[in-house]
Amino acid sequence: IRPNYAAASNLGTLLYFIGEFQRSADSFRQALTLEKGSYQVWGNLAAALDRTGPAADAKAAHQQARLLVQERISVNPRDAGLHVALAEQLAALGAQADARASLARAIALKPADAHTLLRIATFFEERLHQRTEALSWLEQALARGQTWREIDNEPLLRELRQDPRFVALKSRHTS
Repeated sequence: IRPNYAAASNLGTLLYFIGEFQRSADSFRQALTLEKGSYQVWGNLAAALDRTGPAADAKAAHQQARLLVQERISVNPRDAGLHVALAEQLAALGAQADARASLARAIALKPADAHTLLRIATFFEERLHQRTEALSWLEQALARGQTWREIDNEPLLRELRQDPRFVALKSRHTS
């Protein structure tokens, strides 16, 4: 058996969701040795490094993810998911005004994809600390078919899941 890009990336994602951030980063690095062109994997590596360090490596990964997503936006500027991905990278790099502008472009495109809506909810929770907005976007994601498994396992929503409004939302959507 030889190294496999998809397997390494998927393993990195699994390890990230269970809180094994260093091992997650190692798996994402392995995936990137096989294919360097994925903004998602660079962003995933950056997210894992945000939790384990070193900070300079996390910043470099965020910068690479930003460059790659900007390339994709130049090809497909109407993809709301790409604008959310750019907002995530810009916010991580400290460019808050640019991140908000990119998020506004994503929202203006009226995203309908459940995963994109979940990412917007996560952005409002994690980056903007606007829980009411996060819950509103989360409800929209649920209406579009977002699964509870991903919501319940998303590390960036850990605090939001403790909010009584989240508990009430889950109760309404699972009963």
